[in-house]
Amino acid sequence: MWSLCINSIYGSVTSGNLWTFLKLEAQTVTIDLTEYLIPPVEELLGMLVWLAREV
Repeated sequence: MWSLCINSIYGSVTSGNLWTFLKLEAQTVTIDLTEYLIPPVEELLGMLVWLAREV
């Protein structure tokens, strides 16, 4: 049987204009308290979709 060990999981939460980033390591969640403004969001999401399709 295969077993996969993942040390950390990264994530983000967004309201559409503001982004917050998180990290889960074992049972500890680290939250970056800075809210990042990343305009234009449509461009950012377009790049992420393109990257996902390339993998």
